[in-house]
Formats: sequence, C-alpha cells, structure tokens
Amino acid sequence: MHNQTVKELKNTKQKLDFLCLHFDPFHSEPSEEIKQLIQEFELENYLDDPFSFTNQVLQLLDEAETNIKAQIQ
Repeated sequence: MHNQTVKELKNTKQKLDFLCLHFDPFHSEPSEEIKQLIQEFELENYLDDPFSFTNQVLQLLDEAETNIKAQIQ
C-alpha cells in the first residue's frame, strides 16, 4: 500500500469502506462481490475468527488513511 498514489489509496479505502458496510463477519455469508474483496485484500485466513477479520480490516483502513494523509501533506 505504500507505493500507491493518492487516487489508488482512496480507491482502496473506498473498497474497504464498502467491505465494512456490506459484510458482517459475525453473521453474514459473503456475496460474490465481498468474496472478491476478501481475496483482493488477502483476508481469507481471517474468516474463521470474526474478531481477527475485523481487526485486520481496521488495520488496512488505518494504513490507507495514514498513507493518504502523508501524501497530501
């Protein structure tokens, strides 16, 4: 994620936001679109533990937001 442009980082953040809004790892079966995002962000190994899944997604979001802010400044 460090070598992405601001536009790419914003796109990554949008995808992660979409994942957060449309997938509940505690109760949901992922749709095809969500499955693609899970594969894109290599989150498959976290699906068995909703807490780890959520933590990993939050870490990715934080990294994207931090890199956006760093490149804008």
